[in-house]
Amino acid sequence: MGHFPSWSGLLLRPLIVLLLMCSGGAAELELASFNVWFDNASGRDGRYGSVLKDIKELNADLIALQEVTPFFYDQLVVFCKDNGLKIFGEIHGRYGNVTLAKTPIVKTRVIQLTSGMGRVALVTTIKRGDADVDVINVHLDSMLDDTEKRMVQLREIEKETKTAQFIILGDFNFGDKDKEVALLEKYTDHGKEKQEFTYDVIQNRYAANTKFDNEPSRRIDRILLSAGLSGKEFTRHLKISSDHYPISLILK
Repeated sequence: MGHFPSWSGLLLRPLIVLLLMCSGGAAELELASFNVWFDNASGRDGRYGSVLKDIKELNADLIALQEVTPFFYDQLVVFCKDNGLKIFGEIHGRYGNVTLAKTPIVKTRVIQLTSGMGRVALVTTIKRGDADVDVINVHLDSMLDDTEKRMVQLREIEKETKTAQFIILGDFNFGDKDKEVALLEKYTDHGKEKQEFTYDVIQNRYAANTKFDNEPSRRIDRILLSAGLSGKEFTRHLKISSDHYPISLILK
């Protein structure tokens, strides 16, 4: 006698197929950004150990770091080996950007920026479903009067983006009331509504020591999504191992 499938099985199969189609094959992915501060003196005195602890607790699938020194880079290489992460990016000069990833990286490249401080943008490309998505780790010029330079850099980054959908994250070095924000209107910025400071010169003792004269607390670290991407659960993490607070976002 032949075996006939149950009615419940027949009904469930189309539902399962429909759910898989709706998912688009892209799982949720947690992104983070953290300017770790280039001060090797405090780093050697235990601060870098706290930074590594904070990175581990963030437990993001991809984390963009800024102000990584050659000394700290060597520690990150060991940390990544011990924690199942890959490290991308090279340090040329005093400090630079690196990206740590648990998620597979398709390719990497560097965008050369017009900069008085030797800044570049580090691009790591990931897969979302069948599409490539550039994740662009930035650290824009940081002087208070570098407004026009930062606007030039933002335009250069957008011009050099190779994928239809992309993410820009990192230390933008301008606040929510500054002129540069006019160039961000096309992006989704999940931290914009709360406008929580990521560079807090009152509550963060390191920021209090590194700030410029008369510099206020500002939200200068962001995770920006281009059209077609969506996120949830943006978080500012009150970690006091650097002069910046790390931030994270789950990419849906």
